[in-house]
This record gives sequence, C-alpha cells and structure tokens, in this order.
Amino acid sequence: MNNPQTQSLTQKSLRHQLLSAFLLIALVPMAALSLWNQQTTRKALLETANQSLESAASQTASQIDAFMQANLKVIATEKQLPDLVNYLERSPQNPPTDVQRQATLKILNTLKNKDRIFINSYAILNLQGQNILDTNPQLQGRSEANYQYFQTALETGEPFVSAVEFSSVDNKPYFYFSQSIRNPDTGKVIGVLRSQYSAAILQQLILQNNQLAGDFSFPILLDENHLRLAQADHVDPEAPTTHLFHPLVPLTSNRLAQLQSQNRLPRQPIDHVTNLPDFEKGVSRIDTATPYFTTYLTTRNKTLYAGVVERMKTQPWMVAFVRPQELFLKPVNQHTFNLLLLGFITAGGVIIWAIRVSSNISTPMTRLTTAAEKLAQGQWSNPELLLSTQQHSGASEITTLANRFLEMANQLQGVFANLEQRVADRTAELQEAKLLADSANQAKSEFLANMSHELRTPLNGILGYAQILQRSESLTPKARNGIDIIYQCGSHLLSLINDVLDLAKIEARKLELHPVPFHFPSFLESVVEINRIRAEQKGIAFNFHTDAQLPVGVAADEKRLRQVLINLLGNAIKFTDRGSVTLKVTWNHQKIRFHIEDTGAGMTPEEIAKIFLPFEQVGDTKKQTEGTGLGLAITQQIISLMQSEIHVQSIPGVGSSFWFEVELEAIKDWAEASRVVSQGAIKGYAGRKRKILVIDDRWENRSVLLNLLEPVGFEIIEASNGLEAIELTLQQSPDLIITDLAMPVMDGFEFLQKLRSHPQLQNLIVLVSSASIFDIDRHKSLNSGGNDFLPKPVQAETLFSLLEKYLQLNWIYENHTEPSQPEVIIGEIQPPETAILHQLWELAQDGELDGIIEVVQQLQGANTTAFSQEIMHMVEGCQIKQLRAFIQKYLS
Repeated sequence: MNNPQTQSLTQKSLRHQLLSAFLLIALVPMAALSLWNQQTTRKALLETANQSLESAASQTASQIDAFMQANLKVIATEKQLPDLVNYLERSPQNPPTDVQRQATLKILNTLKNKDRIFINSYAILNLQGQNILDTNPQLQGRSEANYQYFQTALETGEPFVSAVEFSSVDNKPYFYFSQSIRNPDTGKVIGVLRSQYSAAILQQLILQNNQLAGDFSFPILLDENHLRLAQADHVDPEAPTTHLFHPLVPLTSNRLAQLQSQNRLPRQPIDHVTNLPDFEKGVSRIDTATPYFTTYLTTRNKTLYAGVVERMKTQPWMVAFVRPQELFLKPVNQHTFNLLLLGFITAGGVIIWAIRVSSNISTPMTRLTTAAEKLAQGQWSNPELLLSTQQHSGASEITTLANRFLEMANQLQGVFANLEQRVADRTAELQEAKLLADSANQAKSEFLANMSHELRTPLNGILGYAQILQRSESLTPKARNGIDIIYQCGSHLLSLINDVLDLAKIEARKLELHPVPFHFPSFLESVVEINRIRAEQKGIAFNFHTDAQLPVGVAADEKRLRQVLINLLGNAIKFTDRGSVTLKVTWNHQKIRFHIEDTGAGMTPEEIAKIFLPFEQVGDTKKQTEGTGLGLAITQQIISLMQSEIHVQSIPGVGSSFWFEVELEAIKDWAEASRVVSQGAIKGYAGRKRKILVIDDRWENRSVLLNLLEPVGFEIIEASNGLEAIELTLQQSPDLIITDLAMPVMDGFEFLQKLRSHPQLQNLIVLVSSASIFDIDRHKSLNSGGNDFLPKPVQAETLFSLLEKYLQLNWIYENHTEPSQPEVIIGEIQPPETAILHQLWELAQDGELDGIIEVVQQLQGANTTAFSQEIMHMVEGCQIKQLRAFIQKYLS
C-alpha cells in the first residue's frame, strides 16, 4: 500500500488542474487561428506593397525619361537657329566679328537661361571638337573631341544625352545634351551644339517623387555601373549627398581606376565605402518577373527596406524605390495585437469562470486548510472545526494533514531558537553587500587609471622614439619636420586622452591649474598648425595674427590653455563651411587677449544661452554628431579657473566671435623649460661614465629610455620586474634607478620598500616613471621612497633635467646645422633691393610671418642666399624684435 504522505506530496492541486484544462481548451485553437490569420495578412500586404513600389518606381523612371526626351527635342530644334549655322560657317580667313560673336553668344545665353539653376553651359563645337564659343568662359577654347557626346552627335546626327561625368575643370558631375549642326543648303555637318546640365537636377527630379509609395518611401537613381546618381533619403542624416556616386559594393582596384579614367567618379578617392550586397543582388533582378528585394541602405542604420527596381528608356539607368518594411507590416502587427488582446480578454473570462467552478469544488479543501492554521497556532482542541472539515474529507486525509502541521510546529520552534543567529548572519550578508558596492565604486576609478595606462603605454613609444629621431644628426630638413609633426600630433593625442579623464575631475571639483614656463610663440604656432590642417581639409582659410608686444616666455598651464584654444578653434572650423577662421592674439593692458572669429553659420541669442551647458549642442544637427557637447562647458570652467570669463557675439548667417583675456606672467628664463631647443642637442656630459638601471615590464618603454640615454654616454642596465632589479642593483651598483610601478612578480611599490630597507641600497636615487593620471599614485610613489616622478610618455627635456639635478651633471651640447646650407657670416650678407627691404619691414611691423616667408622664397640669385637664410632662421624662431632690427640695419 502507498504511503499517504507520499501521495499528498505528488498529488497536484485540484484547482490548478481545472484551470489548466480550461485554458488549454480555450487558448490553443485561438492561437492557431491567430497565427494563420497573421501569415495570410502579411503575405497580402507585402504583395500590395510591392505593387505600390513598382508603380512608384515606374512613374519616377517615366518622369526622368520625359525630362530627357523633352531636352533632346529642344536641342534638336535649337540646332536649326540660323545664327549658329552662320557662326560655324565663318572660315579662319574670314572669322566672325566681335559684333557677330556677341550676338551669337547672346543667343546661347538665351538658350542657357531657360534653366539658370541647372544649365551650366551652352557651347558650339567645330568639327575638330574645339569649343569655339561658350557661355562659360572657363570652358571656351577647350577640346571636347574625346567626349562621347561629341563623337556620337557627329556619327548619328541624332540628338544625344550622355552619362554623368565629372568635369576636369571643377570636378563636379554633369551630363550633356548634344546635336550635330548641318548646313541647311548642303546638308553637310558643320559642328555640334552642346548643353551642359548639372547632375544636381537629377536630385531635384528624384525629390519630386519622395514618399510616392507611402510615408517614408523614397527613390534612388542608379547608373549602369550601380553608382548612386541621386537619392531622396530622409532616414540617414548623412544622405543623400554623402552616398552619391558611391557603388553599392566595393569596387576592385582595376574597376575603380577604369571608372575614374572615364570621368565617372571624382578625382579624389572615396572617403568611405558602402557594402550593400543585398541591394546589389536586388538591382541585378531588374529584368526578372519579380524585381523585388529587401536590403539595408547603410551600415549604421539597421532599418530593413523593401524595394523594387525599374529600368529607364532614355538612359541605361535604373530607379529603385524603397520603403521601410516595418511600415508595410504595421497593419499586420496591429491586427496581431488585436487578436492577442481578444485572446487575453477571453482567457480572463475563462479564468474567472474556472475560478468560480473550481471554488465550489475546492471549498472543502479550504476548510481543511483553515483547520491546519488553527493547529499551527496551538489551538489543538477544536472538534467543531475538525468535524466541519471531516464532513467533506475522509479521516485519513485530516490525520495526514494534522501530522504534517505538527511537524511544522516543531520546525518553527527550532527556527525561533536560532533566530538571533540568523539575524547576525543576515547582518553579515548586508555588510558584505556594502563592501561589494564600495568595490564597484572603486572599480570605476581603477578603470580610469587602467585605461590611462593602456593608452599612454603605446604613446610612450611613439613620443619617445620621436624625440630620439629628433636628436639624430643625419635627418634631412624635410624628415626632421615630419618627425616634429609626429611628436606634436602624439602630444596632442595625449592631451585628448587627458581631457577625457578630466571629466571625472570636473564632476568631483578637483580640476586644478599647474602653471609652468614655456615659449609662447612656439606654443601658438603649434596650436595654429593643428587647426590650419583642419581648415585646409575643409577648404576654408585660416588666418593668424599676433601682436609684436607679446612676451616671448610666459607662465601658465600650457595644457589647459592649449585645450581651450583647440576647443574654440575646432568649433569655429566645424561650423564654418566657407570663408575663414581667424585667431588674433594681442597685448591689452598687461593681459593677453585671445580672439577667435569665423564666418560660419552663426547663432541666435537663444542658442548662445545654451552652448556652455553640458551635453548641449546647437546649430546644424548633422554636425552635432561630431562632438560630445562637453567642449565649451569644459572650456568655460578652465577659463573661470584662470580668473577670466569668455565672451560671445554671433549673428546668424554671418559668423561668431569668441574672446577672453588672461593675465599671464612674463618669464625671462623660460629657456629652462626647453633646454634642448635653445642650447642645441645634448651629445654627452662631463666626468666619469654613469650607470642607470631601467625597470619596466614593457620592452618598448625600456627601449625608449635606452635609445635616449645610451647615445649621450650612459651605461644602461635593464630589468623587467622589481625582484630582478634588486639582484642587478646588488651586482652592478647603478648611480640612478628609473622604475615603473605596475609590474609582475614584484611591482614598483614593493621594490621601493625593499630597496629603502636594505642597508647597502637605501641611499640610491630612484625616479618613479608611470602612466598613472592620479596624483595619489604620484604621492604614494614618493612616500614609498622615490626621489622624484617622471611621467609617461617620457619627455626628453624632463628626463635630462632630472638627471642633471640628481647626478649633478654638466651637459655638453652641439648645435644642429643644415648639411646643405653653408654657415652664414654677417659680413658676407648681401641684402636685396630697397623696395623688397621696405616690403619686408612693413610685414615685420605687422607680425605677418607667413607673408615674410612668401617674399623670401621669391628671392633669386646667390648673392641674397645668406640674407634669406638669416631671415628664415629668425622667422622659424618667432624672433620678431631681432627680425625688425636686422631689416632696419640694411634699410639705414
């Protein structure tokens, strides 16, 4: 016989069984019906959508064909104008007079003016393909004999429209209508009438059919090479212009070169390549019975589009009409939702009915449960309740349930006895949870430190070897300039990394300024050079004007001042599409004034009020994706720390001006901060040979220090961890140690502790070198026994300064000289003509260094070579006062 206890454990709830049966009977058929209905509706809607897309594509193709046919008819009529025939009939011996030429040109201008926006040129070509008269003076006189529109017009005698080609004059896309001109008397072909249309009209025609197949539908015009000629896209913020003349899939190098040789692609390389294989396959189905396809249009926008492709008649082009597929399926989704809603309502009704029915069945079981609760409360004698329950259940069931609750009571008694211990255990769990939360907060700071270390480590190699190459004597001037640019760009990247990490400091109000002396003209030139390159890439001018009264050396936080200027200049360049950006640095009442002016889009007063708020961006929404919206907020806080404020003036459509004034201390001995530049490259030091131990687990970091120090006479010992370094220190007795902090086996902190506790090693000089950005790590390393801190990436000037300080070194310098230029002797200098001297004097008075360079580069003759070299030397060193005195000497 089965145990009643086992039966009670395995038996399912009666109410649960009833509810499950009712729901299964009610919902399974409804779910099957809903699925069948959803699939049927989806198929019908997709068929309807494809028909609407096909109709829209056909209508768009017909509209473009009608435009082409209309213009073919027009040019076929225009070629019959008598003045055009007479102009072509004139022989070289009897050329047209100016009056005839102006009259014919007036006719061509009249033909061109029928569409002043998109017709760029009307021209007459002779039989040799020479452009003998054109409404566009830039095109007149050019040979167009090799173009298809000229050759086809001569061969067929019929009006012709060409493919879209990029002009060799302005690198813009055009297509051409052409028609041969015949002598009305002889029927002989005497020339060709040609009109040049801007390809932008195709975009205009495409836009007219936007949303023709419903909301958010749009057409795309493709040529026979599947290059996008026009696109009316509302989804991609960079479309339609960004993707024009891009292939659907990447081209092979041979195919790309072929299309560029045929002027079907722009001369400059495509900046980014799309890869849409589904779109390419869909276009290839144009001549099939089902020219339908689905595709993504960009790699960024993951919206799936349904499309249809239609071929044109006048050109070997295609029109693809697309629409987001989810819009077609929206009624299906709504229908499915309605069915689900009906299903839930039905299920609710079934549940209510099932509960009502099961309640009648389960009431005796409820009474039995109540009796069990009374027993659990210690009310062991209640015969009325038990008899009431027994009327609906057998005695065996009641007995079993009572036994179970008696057991439960015993268990509860044990639980109450141990309640205090459980509370203590729970308290310990909460304390552990608190420690985990604190650990998570600490992880945030550790992440910033680790990210800084991982980014700075490769930068240490880049900047280190740039400095090593700068010290090489065998570099050509061009190579040395390239190395300088690498170093400047690496340094700028390092400052950008630090800027990202500054955001955490700003939130904690721990951002501080650290003034250091530096060469002010060189600082300005480095900022200008970075932004001049950005401006040139956008095709706008970058102007730089300085005041001759500016100090040569100043004390300021160079990194923060550079960050402010690059932020302001970067914004000006980003929002300026034409015109110029100007930086003016002037001396104003013992303060230096920085003024940034642009001819960009400008701002309204409402926009000006927002620009300094964190994460706020104004202006063109397409350009807002280029930044985070934090640049100006950080800039304002840094300027505030400099005891100044930033001012803004802006006129919409005209441009904007930003300026601020800071009081910077003039420093006469600024050369301490740039010793290598001013005194020449270090080639050695006086006295005995010194030995340096370099400890770093990264070989590239050790290699930087090795190549910086060995060429100037140091003996370098290498160790990859602190344990190995202790052994080498005891064996080799170095004069100085440079150690990293984060290393395997034994890190830098443990190494310092063991070193300082060793009686033979405790007085050794130790420089701690780390990529950590946190001041606490620097203080901790010094408190652990380090003599000084050498930040990574390692700067050669800082390294040599620390070595000079702690090893009491006297450096031996050598000056760089250009190998291809002889030494300049003042007595042998021959100045140019007096007029050129006056021109140089005026430019020097205005501080126009770029203008001086242009004038000097135009000087010819060996007798002025020495003069030119001396001028260029002073310009490169930004020595304005010396430059003026030098020119004045020869003027007087």
